[in-house]
Amino acid sequence: MDFFSPGEHIESSYLVQDVRKSRTSVLYLCHDEIFDRPVAIKTPRCGAADQR
Repeated sequence: MDFFSPGEHIESSYLVQDVRKSRTSVLYLCHDEIFDRPVAIKTPRCGAADQR
């Protein structure tokens, strides 16, 4: 699975500032450039359900 890296954009308005990875998820700490506020986007890691 490809991950976003700091400096890249998610959906053209969220600038990734940091990435935190756990066994089951990926947390993107971003800056919303439209509303000028911090946001966090959490996604499940590919295959996380298989690790149970």
